[in-house]
Amino acid sequence: MEAALVAPLHATPTPPKPDTLSVLPEREQKRVTAVVKKPPTRRLQPGDLICGDCGEGNPDTRKFCSRCGASLLAAEVVKTPWWRKILPKRRTKVRKALERTAKDRKAKRTATGTAFSAVFKTIRALVAVVLVLGGIAYGSLPAVRTWVNNQVASWQQDAQSALDLTYAPVHPTKVTATLEEPTHPADQSADSISNTFWAAPTNKGEATLVFTFDRPVNIDKAIIQNGDNDKFDQYFRVERLHLVFSNGKTDDLQLKDQPDPQEFTVQNGHNVTSIEMHVMATYQSLHGTDVALSEVELFQRS
Repeated sequence: MEAALVAPLHATPTPPKPDTLSVLPEREQKRVTAVVKKPPTRRLQPGDLICGDCGEGNPDTRKFCSRCGASLLAAEVVKTPWWRKILPKRRTKVRKALERTAKDRKAKRTATGTAFSAVFKTIRALVAVVLVLGGIAYGSLPAVRTWVNNQVASWQQDAQSALDLTYAPVHPTKVTATLEEPTHPADQSADSISNTFWAAPTNKGEATLVFTFDRPVNIDKAIIQNGDNDKFDQYFRVERLHLVFSNGKTDDLQLKDQPDPQEFTVQNGHNVTSIEMHVMATYQSLHGTDVALSEVELFQRS
C-alpha cells in the first residue's frame, strides 16, 4: 500500500516561451521591423521634424512620419543656422486687388507685341504679293503701264501745286450796292486804295455789295480790310458777310473788328460771273449808323 502512495508523479510540461515580437501590437511590430534609417527624401528646412526611426524629414505640422508612420513627439527638430538668424526676414508682399506687377505688365506687353507682329507680318506678306502682281501687270500690260504713269504724273502735279500755291488777282468789271452814301459809293471798295471806303446806312435795310465779272472766274481767296482805315471807330464795321455766287452756291465769312487786312479761303466760288456780299452783322460804333468797308480783293489759284 505504501508503494501505491509513492507512485511517481508526472511533471507538468513547461510551455514554450512566446516570441516577444509576436505578442506586440501591430503598430509596435512595424516600428521594430523599420529600424533601419535612410537618408531623407526631401531637403531639410529649419524647423523640420526628423523621424527617429527612419530619418525622414517632416514638416513641423505633422504628428506622424510621412514615410514610416512613427510618432514624431520625440523627433529631432532641425535648427536654424546662426547666419540665417542675423539676416532680416523677408516679408511676403501682399498684392492689392487689380494690382499688376512688372512681370505681369511685361507678359501683357509681350503678348500684345506678339499679336501685333503676327498682324504686321500678314500685312507685309499681302503687300508683297500685291507689289509682285502689280509689277508683273505693269511690265506685261501696256494699258496698265499707261494708266499707272498717268496717275503718278497727276499725283506729282497735285503735290507740286500744293507746295507752290500761287494766286492771281481777279478784278470785277462793275461794283454796285443796294445801299450807299453818295460820298462813299460801292466801287470804292474795289479801287485798291486803302484810304477810301464804301459806306452804307444800316437803318434802311440790308446793305449788299455786288461784284460782276466779264467772264466766268474762280474765286479761291479774299483779302478784306474792314471799316474806315483813317477813322476806324467812326463807322460801324462788318462782322459777317454772306456770299451768294452766280452758280447758286454760298459761303460765309466771319470778320474781326480790326483795321488790318484779313485773309479768307473762299469755298464754292468756282465758275462764277458775279458775287453778292450781304452784310449780315456789324460791330457798332458810338458815332453814326453807317457801316464802312475799305477794300475787298479777290484771287484765284493759278
